[in-house]
Amino acid sequence: MVDRAVHWLSISYSKSYYARFHAAESAALELSVPVIKVTDTIGILPLVGDIDTKRAHELMDKALIKGSDLALDHIILDLSGAPIIDTMVANRIFKVIDALGLSGISATLTGIRPEIAHTMINLGINLSNIPIYLSLHIAMKELQK
Repeated sequence: MVDRAVHWLSISYSKSYYARFHAAESAALELSVPVIKVTDTIGILPLVGDIDTKRAHELMDKALIKGSDLALDHIILDLSGAPIIDTMVANRIFKVIDALGLSGISATLTGIRPEIAHTMINLGINLSNIPIYLSLHIAMKELQK
């Protein structure tokens, strides 16, 4: 009888723990890739901290869904808070930019530090058709003209 009670209690605890863990993980992932509407047509997607594979994949989903839900014409991807971007993440960022373009949302990059620029150039990515600004402030000023 005691064994059954302990077994039932541990299964109940495990299910409760995993449910809370997955809810917390989902909330953290939601906050890790925010799209913030700053004007009627412009949103900002600030990338802060390390970007792993899971977060890079979430970037595509959030940018497309939130951009559409918020009726944005333009999204600024601000990379100034990302300490380093590896080749996989850099490649993913440009796929996000391409996907946004296909859905009618133009994209701009800001805050590219020298080491990030080096990674992007090593990938052989053509940056000539993507507006790039030194800072988010400058990009906002240009886009509101």
